[in-house]
Amino acid sequence: MTTNFLNRLDSALIRPGRVDFAQLIDNASEYQVREPFLLTYVRSQFLIFWVVFTQIKNIFRRFYPEASEEKSEEFYANIMVSHFLLIIYYVVS
Repeated sequence: MTTNFLNRLDSALIRPGRVDFAQLIDNASEYQVREPFLLTYVRSQFLIFWVVFTQIKNIFRRFYPEASEEKSEEFYANIMVSHFLLIIYYVVS
């Protein structure tokens, strides 16, 4: 049984033996609201991040076939770091 107004219930409903456990479920704290959001949102962002930037590496190689492997890796790494920093900025702020 759940209620927001325990004092309005009939005493026969809440006498000993009827209700074995009473638990106050108050408003969620900032932590309780933030953590599930971050766990799901940030995980999905990292998955999208990985898929998208794997494709960016392939696109870079397609449009700049003359670029060395080192240049391709440098370009890819710079984009990864930039996006990672954006994700961290949104998580922290």
